Amino acid sequence: MDIAAAWRGFRRRKYYRLDHKSMLVLGSKLRVLLRRFRYRQQIKKSVDMNCRRSECGLAGRILFKHSSILETQRQIIRQSVIRESVHASDLQRIFNTYCSYGQRGNTTRLGVGNFARLIKETPCVMQPTNPTGLSQSDVELTFMKYRGRSKQLTVESHLHYNEFLKALRALASIFLPPQLSCRQRLGSDAQLCIFLQKHVFQSKVAINCTEELRDLSCRGRAQARLNYSAQTILQLWRGHKARLVSGAHKKVQLINIERLLGSRAVLTLQSFFRGIVGRCKAMVVAQETYEKFLDFDSGRDFWFNKRSATSIWAKPRALAWADVGSATRLPNADLLFEIRCLKCYNSTIAKYCINCDDLYCEDCYVKHSEQNEHVHVSIDSCVQCRFQIGKLQFRTVSC
Repeated sequence: MDIAAAWRGFRRRKYYRLDHKSMLVLGSKLRVLLRRFRYRQQIKKSVDMNCRRSECGLAGRILFKHSSILETQRQIIRQSVIRESVHASDLQRIFNTYCSYGQRGNTTRLGVGNFARLIKETPCVMQPTNPTGLSQSDVELTFMKYRGRSKQLTVESHLHYNEFLKALRALASIFLPPQLSCRQRLGSDAQLCIFLQKHVFQSKVAINCTEELRDLSCRGRAQARLNYSAQTILQLWRGHKARLVSGAHKKVQLINIERLLGSRAVLTLQSFFRGIVGRCKAMVVAQETYEKFLDFDSGRDFWFNKRSATSIWAKPRALAWADVGSATRLPNADLLFEIRCLKCYNSTIAKYCINCDDLYCEDCYVKHSEQNEHVHVSIDSCVQCRFQIGKLQFRTVSC
């Protein structure tokens, strides 16, 4: 049952005339159908994706195998045509090995017997193991045809490496069909490459020579070249990925820097505003703490701290742009009216005890009131200078 069938049933049965409960049941059924349809679509998509990944992986492995085969064949042709007796290659090592059979120290001249032995030890090449293969006469005639010549134009009885390579090419053209193609090579090169790879290099002597050469063999050179190419590709990819990652990091750092600058701007504004608020609060406290006076002798203003009982000539920094009002002019020493406490002789009197008929400062008054329950009267200071005791009282106390 699909969505179209459900919709046709809906139109046919006239579900739009049903009540609320029936519509809820219909909606639940449609929800189940939609979930099934979506689940099937997701399964199909996942299966297609897995198949595609498997195909890509298989194609990659096949391509790598083909590239390895192609590179090995290229190395076989390239290393075999190098005409140097000391060159480390599979075919050169095989040639030197068969030259030394029966003649120790000989690595440059190959006789007919050793040449025939090389072809006989090559698997599936000569008769009777291969009925359609090479015969003894084909090998000997090819050897006689490509024998070297001396400087006196006399025919030699041995093959040098150049003639040996030509003889192998001639045997390959006889043994293999002419229309043979070897990947990207055609003609005699393809025949020689297949003849060497599938036959000559499969003999026991050739396998031993390849194992001795290790990385210098055709297969080792091909593998090394492929590894180098793979490392180059990986290096390029890693550089590209590193650039992408560094670019992403730079973007993230720029975003973080922008956020940091924004937060710093906000913090700067907040600190500036809080500083102003703090200065205002400190200014209010300082206005309650300090009093401003005018010195009679010097005529300079100074500020008196009521809490610490200290004076300073410079305006306190806590007052900022405000002040404590106009300066109070201090009287001259002759006009100064100050009565010291009779108990401590340190502070000016502030209270008068009616019962004892004594004058007390603030500290002594506290001690006296704790010991006796007497009646005390506060002694007012001058309303003008607020510094010394008021002597007269005409509506207000003045000095």
